[in-house]
Amino acid sequence: MTRSHCCTRTVRRQTALLLAVLLVLGSMAGVSRAVTGGDGAPLFRAARPEEIRVPKSERGEAEFMAMDQRTFRRLATHQEFTCLIPSFPLASDGLHDLRVEQFDVAARDMRGRFSAPEHLFLRGEVDGLPGSHLCITLYDDRAWGYVSVGEKSYAITSAGRNPETGELIIGIEPDTSTHPDMACGTEDMKPGILSEATKTLMAAGLPRVAPMSGASRPFGASATLWQLTVGLEMDSLAVQHSGNGNDTLAFKYGMAVLGAASDIYMRDCGVSLICVGHREWVTTDPYPQGIYACDVLNYFNGSYIP
Repeated sequence: MTRSHCCTRTVRRQTALLLAVLLVLGSMAGVSRAVTGGDGAPLFRAARPEEIRVPKSERGEAEFMAMDQRTFRRLATHQEFTCLIPSFPLASDGLHDLRVEQFDVAARDMRGRFSAPEHLFLRGEVDGLPGSHLCITLYDDRAWGYVSVGEKSYAITSAGRNPETGELIIGIEPDTSTHPDMACGTEDMKPGILSEATKTLMAAGLPRVAPMSGASRPFGASATLWQLTVGLEMDSLAVQHSGNGNDTLAFKYGMAVLGAASDIYMRDCGVSLICVGHREWVTTDPYPQGIYACDVLNYFNGSYIP
């Protein structure tokens, strides 16, 4: 599925979405739950052939799963749980169980022109495969994510909906695309400037987040997390590209990118992110045209967030 490759490249290239660090808050706790709805339906099941809308010529090695809407809505109302997703297909590598925990990047009182739609952020690992990692963002009509196993990576994207039940169909395929390194003037930065800025931030007396129950957090995150609140703004190009001009769809994509960034921060440095406000520029931008790309960052300072 060419669209999956494109979406995966875009997610990785835009993990530097403009974030304005504002406050610090939050807490975490762990509760084990099963990935089923009230009627015992699993979150995912193998999609039937008639449910797959992607042309056969574009499927490649992709596997397809259907997401149960009732189970999704049930899980979207819960917070801070761990669970197992059984028999998840990883293309030619067969079926694997995914051990995941729920996390969130949307503040309950998040400011913006509309509230966050029902969503489910999951991070974790492939059961029995040390060093693996995954991050998945789910909405009732969209999905983004990846599973990394050693040097292999699998892209997860939405692939239409069942026209009768409305169930979201997701595709899972090997990600064989290349991802060039990005630079935005950082090659001229003094060595250690980011680490020094981080030290200054941490020395400012930011409270730490309460640890989960148990000796350590799962999936590579430290037992104690720093939690930073951030603002999310997307310019008109991002809204057009990721939402086809629809601010709600663009926001869903932006939150998926923010979720992937938070997952990486939790895994690598014990910092989680919570979005307290958002703004999507549909037809105009907060910055003048023709300026140097890196100078655009100076105009995303949170002052335009409602």
